[in-house]
Amino acid sequence: MHEENKIGDKIKKCSWENCELEGEYRAPKSKSQIREYYYFCIEHVRIYNNSWNYYEGMSDQDVENLVRSDLTWNRPTWPLGKSFDKRPQFDESINLENIHFSNIYNNFDDPFDLMGEHSNNDFIVLNNKVSKFTEEEKRALHKLGLDSSLTIIDLKNRYKVLVKKYHPDVNGGNKNLEETLKQINTSYRLLLKKLSLP
Repeated sequence: MHEENKIGDKIKKCSWENCELEGEYRAPKSKSQIREYYYFCIEHVRIYNNSWNYYEGMSDQDVENLVRSDLTWNRPTWPLGKSFDKRPQFDESINLENIHFSNIYNNFDDPFDLMGEHSNNDFIVLNNKVSKFTEEEKRALHKLGLDSSLTIIDLKNRYKVLVKKYHPDVNGGNKNLEETLKQINTSYRLLLKKLSLP
């Protein structure tokens, strides 16, 4: 017998209409009353649980937003690699210009414009060193369909996909695709070397 089902010395009856059995099993009343419970017998709690749908009445986008929010315990987030000024404003009523530390990012030397308007252009940070992609490396990125925010894992995953797509064994020895695969291999090695710099 579940202790929370007792009222003094009395035991609650099953909340199911016309059921006289003991309500040993609790179930939330609704998603808006998640901490308030019905008490059911085993037969009726099974029926109730089978019909329970927390997401009922929510659009696909609402469900997706809820799942994403739950990943960070419903805390605000913003994309990595974005400058301070580009972070979403979670409280539009706050005017950052009136806060004494609001100009903190405007008062330091930023020769590579990492915090400015070009902060997401062609730069990567490797072992605390800023590195700019060469033209050849930019072509390699384009060939592999990647952008400058890639990681080694991104590079390796993309390479695996492209090798499976363009491998001669899959394409009946097509010479054009074989040449494409050679270019992919060259681009991969070049970018892997860049990302593996000490």
